[in-house]
Amino acid sequence: MKDVPVFNNAQIELQVKKHIEFLSLVHPFLTDILSYHKECVEVRAISRKNNSARSFNFWRLDKTGIEKYTRFIKSINGKPYCVYYSLYTIDYNKRLIKSDGTPYSKGRINNRNALYTTTLGMDFDDISEDEHNEYLEILKSIGIDTIVINTGNGYQDLILLEDKVHDLNALKKFTNLLQTKGFKVDGSIIDPARVMRMPATFNCKNFDKTRSSYDPNKEWAIPAKLLKKTDKRLKYSEVMSALNKLPDKNTISPIQIDVSNLKTSDNNFINQDVASMDVPQESVYTISNVRDQYNMIDFDALPEAVRNMLIETKDGFRNSVLLFLVPFFKNKIGLSLDVLTDVLCIWGSRCNPPLSPDFIKSEVRRIYKYNYQGFGKYTGEMAGEFGNIDFGQYKRENKIIIQNRLFDLYSILSDTSVVIYLSMLLDQKLNDREVWTKKDLSQLTRMSERSIERNVKSLVLYKFVNKVNGNKRLGEEHIYQLNKFFKAKDGFTELGTALIDNILYNERNKLNKGEIKLYTYLCYVVGWSPEGECFMSRETIGKAIGKKESSISGLTSSLQKKKYIKKYLHYKNNVPHCSYILNY
Repeated sequence: MKDVPVFNNAQIELQVKKHIEFLSLVHPFLTDILSYHKECVEVRAISRKNNSARSFNFWRLDKTGIEKYTRFIKSINGKPYCVYYSLYTIDYNKRLIKSDGTPYSKGRINNRNALYTTTLGMDFDDISEDEHNEYLEILKSIGIDTIVINTGNGYQDLILLEDKVHDLNALKKFTNLLQTKGFKVDGSIIDPARVMRMPATFNCKNFDKTRSSYDPNKEWAIPAKLLKKTDKRLKYSEVMSALNKLPDKNTISPIQIDVSNLKTSDNNFINQDVASMDVPQESVYTISNVRDQYNMIDFDALPEAVRNMLIETKDGFRNSVLLFLVPFFKNKIGLSLDVLTDVLCIWGSRCNPPLSPDFIKSEVRRIYKYNYQGFGKYTGEMAGEFGNIDFGQYKRENKIIIQNRLFDLYSILSDTSVVIYLSMLLDQKLNDREVWTKKDLSQLTRMSERSIERNVKSLVLYKFVNKVNGNKRLGEEHIYQLNKFFKAKDGFTELGTALIDNILYNERNKLNKGEIKLYTYLCYVVGWSPEGECFMSRETIGKAIGKKESSISGLTSSLQKKKYIKKYLHYKNNVPHCSYILNY
């Protein structure tokens, strides 16, 4: 039985040195230790005993960073951890929320916080050394040199790039092109969230009880070794151009079958139908699920016609669909500019023929800035191709739009400030009011003018409200106006006019200020969930809205008593968790 070796301090120091040398090639920005970096790199350690993960973030390879990284490596020394690094850099400060309302782990690479890559990765599993060398010779013949790593289960080859490639579909294009040319690379290396195995570590997958190779009497760790280095760097366009010159091979490409939209009441029929298709056995695991590709939106909640567009748009419809989808996702779904761009870059890759990400990004920005308030033109030809859409369900007469930046500032805005702002939005919606004096706001919110004056300041500071100073000598009062303009990239949330009216003024069932702040925040986070559910800890919610964890329990109990939410206690690994379902 071969366990994971335990290194002494000198061996750990040598191991860290090898990691630093390697990372400086894969992510050269790390060597600029004097500059501020928005981006960072994730090094992720995954335990093969319990599938838990720990991450370390590198901003620069300076003394402090290396010392902290050394402590990180020491913490997993001698334990069955597989260590990986992110191919793409990360926007560490980008705050993201999953569809279930929980935040993404900070510093963990995902498809929405990735920035750029300076390396292309290939993963060859279960091939012989001779077969791998044949691929290296082909690459060498077209001027491509690689870093080579033996992973313990195959080989990973890396091409270093001169340029920072911000295209989040770059790996997908690269991998697909390699497969077209006959390279037996892993077809899953396509997304910017991809992590690759760190050399000078151990492949500990055989400690994983969920794997077929697991044997409790025969656990072992396999060294992952750096076999060959290179400092040759190429432009991304040069790599793709060189590969394109290779002849296509008559190999079986991964077959993509989408079963998510097949209409039948018999699931067994779907399975039998797919199983009976003439699909090579080894391709079954590559069946594409469109939902997974569009994991930043609720795909199933979209109209069937929109889903059809996202699955595939043929030549002749691409321009009209693009002009329709941008205002639709902006004005109905409330997607931020960044997320909308991500969605349409995926859409562009699924078009027939595909549209380039650079073209998509440029066009989305252009159309987005027109600030068109409708849903885009939907022609009879489009309806014939994709299906009809009931636009009546998307009318906004009974909705109030709240910019998402407000919720991002809930941790520092007072409860009173939030109530003032919501009251102004409601008054504008119901009464077409445009300006308010301090006295007007006092009457509207039933608060003292002193309280209004104290709490409206933050709304003015963060530009939710504009203040127009009156002439004191003429006895003019200051007036306040809602700022109608906000950054498009931040997105928005829609709440029902009746709901806002109810929580503010319903004498029987209205909420206090703290309850209003919490409930509207829950409305914001479940906006990503079609089921209207939120799975968040009290601690997470408390930090988000600027309250103690102990206060959240009381507030949620009060909201449940007033029938605004349903609150359930359940256990996960013997730890109690609460889930919240909104009734409105």
